[in-house]
Amino acid sequence: MPRITAIDCDSSKFPEIVDILTNAGGDCQAIPLDSANATDFEDTDGVVISGGPHLFTDAESADTLLAKFTFLDNLDCPAFGICLGYQAIAIRRGARVFLGEARRETDAIRMVTTHPLMAGIPDGTHFREDHCEGVDLPEGFTRLGASEHYEAEAIADDRRRQYGVQFHPEVSGEPGRQLLTNFVQMLRTEA
Repeated sequence: MPRITAIDCDSSKFPEIVDILTNAGGDCQAIPLDSANATDFEDTDGVVISGGPHLFTDAESADTLLAKFTFLDNLDCPAFGICLGYQAIAIRRGARVFLGEARRETDAIRMVTTHPLMAGIPDGTHFREDHCEGVDLPEGFTRLGASEHYEAEAIADDRRRQYGVQFHPEVSGEPGRQLLTNFVQMLRTEA
């Protein structure tokens, strides 16, 4: 059973993330983002970082917000970010963040390439969006999915074992459960 640390970035959707990871066979420990930099992830098989109501494009708080994710720089286990967590992974790897079109509904995700994270999810599947920022594809990452509104909706860096999605699988029904279950399965395969 993979040991997963789920990091809550003040997301109202966080309970759904923990529920899906647990039902997928993960042994889930939840911590707040403010504790992440002080957490020893040595006994963790994988990390999942939630979305949250924070903006990396807010000039007054961007540096403080990004500093809360320094744990990512030395993390020695796979990490999967959702929305804000996804942006944090990308920005810490050199991506540019930008304010884009606000998306508060579902968008069809065009699968750009095959990857175990997206296994069993058909091209054009609709996922729930809840964001107004986007990121460029960071160096070393592969773009897995795109939407009509954002070119980098799902990304992967298999060498660093870091993955992320701009959308919210935790509130996207069966396809979202499949995606999070795929991440748990990737942890099992790696162990």
